[in-house]
Amino acid sequence: MGIEHRPEHHPQSEPPDEYQASFAAALNNLNEVEAINTVNRYKSFTVASICREDLRGILTDEEITRLCDGDMENISNRMSDAYRDSGGYWESLEIMARFVLDKEELEDTTEEGHTL
Repeated sequence: MGIEHRPEHHPQSEPPDEYQASFAAALNNLNEVEAINTVNRYKSFTVASICREDLRGILTDEEITRLCDGDMENISNRMSDAYRDSGGYWESLEIMARFVLDKEELEDTTEEGHTL
């Protein structure tokens, strides 16, 4: 028997949002393999990031200085939404995913000693 890890209870912490709660409930109904596959399927990866330097030439130095980290997070979220809602995001996603798969297939074929 392993030692069970129990997270500390923090009464001040905010409850998980509705999505997290429904996701956790769904995981409880899955067997271990299904749960691992589900978690892996929804693991997120960063597509892009922004920094204050990116705003140079768009905003004045005074305006950039006025932006707190929360403002930058807000801008980042809005940029993410705008990009994802554009047709270009989904088209680019498919193109890049297929590119990586094709490259991996080519590398696998080359490693097996096959010539093209």
